[in-house]
Amino acid sequence: MLLPTILIIAVNLALGFLAAVGRERMWMLRTETVPVGAESPPSEPAEVARPEQPARAEAEIAAPQADGAATNEAAPATVAVDQAADEQGAHEAASLTKESVAGAIVEAPTEAIETSIEPPIEQAMASLAEGDDSLSNESRDDASREDAGDELPEVVDISSATAGASAEVPAAWFDMLADIEREGYGKCQSFVEASTQVLRLEVGKYRAALIDIDRQIRAVFADFQPNALAAALDDLDRLNADWLLRQNEAVGFLTARRDSLGELQTIGQRLEEVLLDQTAQIESTRSNLRQLNFGAESAGTRRRTLGETGRLVDMAHALRDQLQESLLAIMIGENRLASLDRRLHLDALTGFVNRTGLEVVLYEWQRDDPHRIRPLSLIAFDVARTARFNERHGAATGDAMLAAVGKIIDGALRKKRGCDLVARHSGQRFVVVLGDTGPRNATSAAERIRQVVAASTFEVGAENVQVTATCGVVEVQANDDSSSALSRLDAALLQAKRLGRNLTCLDEGDGPTQVENPPDYQAKGKIIRLGA
Repeated sequence: MLLPTILIIAVNLALGFLAAVGRERMWMLRTETVPVGAESPPSEPAEVARPEQPARAEAEIAAPQADGAATNEAAPATVAVDQAADEQGAHEAASLTKESVAGAIVEAPTEAIETSIEPPIEQAMASLAEGDDSLSNESRDDASREDAGDELPEVVDISSATAGASAEVPAAWFDMLADIEREGYGKCQSFVEASTQVLRLEVGKYRAALIDIDRQIRAVFADFQPNALAAALDDLDRLNADWLLRQNEAVGFLTARRDSLGELQTIGQRLEEVLLDQTAQIESTRSNLRQLNFGAESAGTRRRTLGETGRLVDMAHALRDQLQESLLAIMIGENRLASLDRRLHLDALTGFVNRTGLEVVLYEWQRDDPHRIRPLSLIAFDVARTARFNERHGAATGDAMLAAVGKIIDGALRKKRGCDLVARHSGQRFVVVLGDTGPRNATSAAERIRQVVAASTFEVGAENVQVTATCGVVEVQANDDSSSALSRLDAALLQAKRLGRNLTCLDEGDGPTQVENPPDYQAKGKIIRLGA
């Protein structure tokens, strides 16, 4: 009896040993094939995981969920494995079992997904409270690009002159870009945007200096002093030389990066062309001024001098408007209008909505009426012959005249619904947005306002000046977006200019036609003193 008992015990011990070896081998096989999120298999044999380690890993995986530490950039299971790797080392991370990883995948997603989506929802609610939900769309677009693995636009670093930033933008631009960020534009996200913003600031300074010199020259001609005139023209020549240097510097930067501008290449190339064209015109003006004889005062010399300085101011205006259009195209293309500070929606001269603000107004109107049920009409008023006015009376007086015309237009609107507003589209052009208004009523309003402007008198010193406005009217169609509606408005205005100015053309969807025999509204003009 003893021998069989011993044999049975020996067989059981052998079977138990073999089972233990088999279980240990299975652990090793499972841990070698399962690791999720591991960067690469360990070069040395992984340690055999003890039964208590998977449970500990699961506990550590669950811990970030309670703290809300999951991020948008990583999937929950990857976050869990990476966190375990940080605390236990790469070999222990590689030993996570299928059961532990499955636990992470099952338990983590709900909390992690809520954490990744909640910030955009909070932003959307905040923007909706302010009456604009564009920011929520932008946030969702950014989140979707991150989820898809697409690279977001590179942000130009303007906080410090790091090596990377120095390679992207000139060091001399950093202070100006910081000022732009403080304005409310935020960080520039491309070299084209940075160039456009810097030029916008620079042309503003250049224009202000031109107007100061224009005042000096006019004062000299009022009490003719050849030496004082020569000094003022020397100042003007130096100003132009400095401005040409800055323009050419920007052209050089854009040309050198032309092949790396990506989707903004067209805007960058157009900016290059505008700057090169202005360079040629400024050089021509400098040459014309140098050829004038200032030895004796004459009406012809005064007229030619002020004509050339006025031409420089007009070119500065044209560049300013072009830069603003380029910035607007960038903001629209990158869905960033809603991120701009509301102060940037207003025109500094008139206080009305500016070109950017007009775009936002049209977007919000169409957003709130997606089926295009409510009628919407636009009126453009183009103040006639402002270049001639500026040449005769100076750009500063011209600015005052434009601000006064804007007040006339705004004062003549019959605002009953709170959905009509005036915007300064560009230099001498104003756009009126008439909500819940059809084309016929919009045409009546345009004619009435046009007649008020024409009947008004502007006193400039001892001289009384009349100003007229040319009008275009469009009914916004169901298939129009802001770009197509404004293009049609521009075409109606251009047609009115071709037909003789100081009249109105209407486009109801079939192209612009002149408004024949408009009613006489017996408009009462205003008398506005602009100063000498």
